[in-house]
Order: sequence, then C-alpha cells, then structure tokens
Amino acid sequence: DHRPWRVMLHWLATPQSEDVEIFEEVDPAWFIAIRGARLGRTAMISVHGHDSSETHVVGLGDPAARPRLIAPRRPGFRYEAMDHGDVFYIRANSGGAPDFHIVVAPREAPEEANWRPFVPHKPGRLIERATLFKDFLVLLAREDNVPHLVVHALADGGAHEIAFEAQTYTLALEPVYEFDSPTFRFSFASMACSQEIYDYDLAHRQRILRKKQATPKDFDASAYVARCVFARAADGESVPISLLHRRDLKLDGGAPLLVYGYGAYGHAMDAGFSTNRLS
Repeated sequence: DHRPWRVMLHWLATPQSEDVEIFEEVDPAWFIAIRGARLGRTAMISVHGHDSSETHVVGLGDPAARPRLIAPRRPGFRYEAMDHGDVFYIRANSGGAPDFHIVVAPREAPEEANWRPFVPHKPGRLIERATLFKDFLVLLAREDNVPHLVVHALADGGAHEIAFEAQTYTLALEPVYEFDSPTFRFSFASMACSQEIYDYDLAHRQRILRKKQATPKDFDASAYVARCVFARAADGESVPISLLHRRDLKLDGGAPLLVYGYGAYGHAMDAGFSTNRLS
C-alpha cells in the first residue's frame, strides 16, 4: 500500500544483507515513523492511525533488542513520548484530556498506570506540540485560535509564556539538536510581518532575532493592519477570521474582499505571511 511498515537495523560499514528487522506493522491501516530523541540514548518508533497512536522505544545501547512499548493503542488514544533519561515526558489525550496534557512516566515502568501529571489538562487549550530539553519543556499550545509558547522549568514546574503583540499570527518550533541547550528556536510570522526566526534565551528570557525573510523593497509593514474577528456559524460555533488591510482603509463596507477558508479534521489554518499576496 506504499506505506512505511517496517523498521530495519543497519550497522554502518556492514553489508545491507546483514540488516535485522526490529519492528513490523502488518495492519495496512497503520503507518510507522522513527525519530531520534534529543538525549541521544533512544530512538522512538511511532505507530499511528487516523485517531490513535502508540510508541515503541529502541535503546541505542542494544538496538537489536526488542523495542519497549510504552502504552498499547486503543481507539481515540494518542500520545507522544520524549526521553529525559530516567523518565519519559509524554504528551497524551488520556484520562479525560481531549486537548492533551503532559505526564511523566518512569523509564523502567512507563505503562499508563504509572503516569503522573506534570502539565494539567485545560479545556479549550490544545497542546499541539511539545519539545523537551535537559532543564525545560516548551509547549506550543492554542487557545481561542491564538498560538502560545509556554516554557516549563523541570526543576520546580514554574512556567512563563512568551508574549506577542499581534492579534493573529503563526508560530512554529524550529529544530534544536542539543539536549542541554540553554536556548530554543522558534519562528513567528503574521499576514503583515514576514517570517522571523528567533533564539530564546531561557536564563534572561530574551528573544534574539537570527533571520528575517526578505520582502520587496517597497513593502512597508507599518502600512498594514492584521487583526482577528469571530463569526457565529449556523451550529453556534465561533469561527475565527484573520483580516489584513491597509491602515488607511475606510471600513465602510465598500472595499473589495478576498476570502479564503478551510476547515476539516481539527486543522487550524494560521495567518502567515505570503509575498504572493502583496499587491
């Protein structure tokens, strides 16, 4: 079915004929993926379907050993494990947490019965992504359609949020490969601001601009306004609408409007920057 379905172990400088299969998923409804943990001690085999997932841990000290299952799959149950040495931090939607919470599990007994809470579930705040470092955990969450970056200190559980002045924008966590890094990297953009990539210094709580997407020389971001309004749908739900217009526009209903929308599968379309939209 042209799906990833098997994980093979290959030792460098050895013939491929000596590769060993360490995991196989025979059900054609399930896909698999592998990723390295930032700590460098394990690799994670993620098995995922349309509404559920499970994770198998490969210890890189003995990668030929049978991978360890953290929690078995079941309908509607999704989770993602992150390695922190003696424990795993896990982003999961179990235990009445449809918008996800963060739990901690001991390495030697990571079964769901041993999970303990770290970041509690908050209805309406979707934890979309989590990334783990030696001393802190960074969450990309969404609430009232607005993305948020929240930093949690592992030592005492204290948390702070990185503030943004824009009403509507897009955020993304960018790759960082060092487990003990004192900084993490993220990108920011709005319909009126081209993409900016920042390093965030945890010790001083400062963002450092590393790169900004080039724009045409005659583009003046200050001449535009990007804002968010909500419309009430027929089923009673509030639908967010991001608006971009010139600052000197007369809001009298006479201006032309280009509308674009998408809605399915819980996928949010963030209001990012596009040079193609510049008039």
